[in-house]
Amino acid sequence: MSAKIKLTPAVLKRIIAEEREKLEKLGLITNKAVEKDAHEQASALVNKIDYVKKLGIKEADLKRKLKLVSEMRKKLMSSSKSKNKIRRR
Repeated sequence: MSAKIKLTPAVLKRIIAEEREKLEKLGLITNKAVEKDAHEQASALVNKIDYVKKLGIKEADLKRKLKLVSEMRKKLMSSSKSKNKIRRR
């Protein structure tokens, strides 16, 4: 017969700690996490925000250029159609 064991938070923590120790002994995981203060991470976040802003500016510039190119294309297409109509007559 198997005994019924209640899984309490304390029992779960103990089981997790035992499994972590086994995995560390086998070398499958390491416990070398380095904690950093928030101010150390702030510069990385600011750099990412600046990068996203630069991408937004670049996107706006490319959209403006695309608009110019599409307008020129429409003008060229309409002018070539009108020239073709004149030549056919």
